[in-house]
Amino acid sequence: MIVIAGKATPEEQIQDIVAVIEKEGLQVHISRGEDRTIIGLIGKVEPKMQEHLRQMKGVENVVKISKSYKLASRDFHPEDTVISIKGVDIGGKELVVMGGPCAVESAAQIDEIAGLVKAAGGQVLRGEHLSLVRVLTASRERA
Repeated sequence: MIVIAGKATPEEQIQDIVAVIEKEGLQVHISRGEDRTIIGLIGKVEPKMQEHLRQMKGVENVVKISKSYKLASRDFHPEDTVISIKGVDIGGKELVVMGGPCAVESAAQIDEIAGLVKAAGGQVLRGEHLSLVRVLTASRERA
């Protein structure tokens, strides 16, 4: 379950909400965004708790979440997750082309594939070897 508090909700009210949740033996995960604060409840939530929270000052809405990957959902984490690797923003507004082999067998193989990926417009080279991700920089002379 998540509690949605508005942008103008004072920190004191957020802490009051958290105190009520923790008093019930639940854990709390807070995510502060630009437009709202999301308070995630971790643990089994009784139905009466939902109504009690809904009536508290500063609470805009209470949403029961019964789907997988709650912490990664847009309900809990409304902002985009952007990972920047050497100037390439993955998850941002621009499309990022990433390519590479399922398994890296040699340095020569990955060098050859790096050239092919870059020539095809790829910005990121990926491969399954020690979970390394390498960004194709403009200075690399390939293709």
